[in-house]
Amino acid sequence: VTTLLGAFALGHSVFLSVWSLQKASKNAYLFLSLLLLALAVRLLKSVILIFFPRVPYLIPAVGLVGMSTIGVFLWFHTQALLKPDFRFQRRYLLHFAPSLLIAIWQFIPPSDTVIFQHYAFAAAHMLGYMLLSAAALYRDKSVTEASRRWLNWLLSGMLVIWVVFFLQLFSDSRQVYILITAAASLVLYGISFLALRRSAALFQLPAKPNEAWNEIGERIEQLFANEKAFTNPALTVQKLAQRLETPVYQVSKAINQHFQKTFPELLTECRIREAERLLCSPQHQHLSMEGIARECGFRSTSAFYAAFKSLRQTTPAAFQKARAAAQNIS
Repeated sequence: VTTLLGAFALGHSVFLSVWSLQKASKNAYLFLSLLLLALAVRLLKSVILIFFPRVPYLIPAVGLVGMSTIGVFLWFHTQALLKPDFRFQRRYLLHFAPSLLIAIWQFIPPSDTVIFQHYAFAAAHMLGYMLLSAAALYRDKSVTEASRRWLNWLLSGMLVIWVVFFLQLFSDSRQVYILITAAASLVLYGISFLALRRSAALFQLPAKPNEAWNEIGERIEQLFANEKAFTNPALTVQKLAQRLETPVYQVSKAINQHFQKTFPELLTECRIREAERLLCSPQHQHLSMEGIARECGFRSTSAFYAAFKSLRQTTPAAFQKARAAAQNIS
């Protein structure tokens, strides 16, 4: 049963890898596709050895080379998610030098000692890049909550796979191969499930710049209209980006392009419009100017008066009086 599960997971990971490779429009998901493919190559080694324990050494060797690239692709995937402007450069090929070394190493006549060294090196290499990825995620405070959650799950899954790979260093039994196959299969299915749940965000084609800024701007308008998020005096562009699950630089750019304002200007405009509504509302006549300022998100009455006078060239009290007089005349 475990072997069949592994075989199905192997086919599934190849399918998901090819599918994501065709649909992905961002570097992050290109590297996710390659990560899944590397996992499939490593899993293939375990599945074959369960069925055919006496296969030529070349088959396990290919599995080790695939294993040595898992950590690298994980690190690239993490970098691409943390840095939206990340671009693969030629110098990054140096990260694959250890994998090339492992491939060359296969030409040494195999012995138990050499095979152990190959596997230990590949395991250490994978762990090193996993730690680098985790450290990068820990240091980055601007990543969206959705991306952080995804990377936490992905890193946890990779850790489970690495632990069972590490156990194989000290046991060459059939039971260990079955454990590796089962653990890797379950993690692969888990990654697939999470990736497919996020497919709308993962595999969407890039919109034209103006369309992208307008789309984010419309989401901000909906958030402000439905939840009045601007009335939170502690609202920052970073917190707004987290609510939208969008990188901070994109939210700032969208505000500039869609609203033709900076973030503080947009907040002030929205708060003043809300203040005008409250000043003219019969249901809110009991509120003092201090209460209206607080309801609209201003930290102090003086800040409220200064912003209102700057945008409307009058005071809140004069505005309220003029509107009341106009209503009485009509």
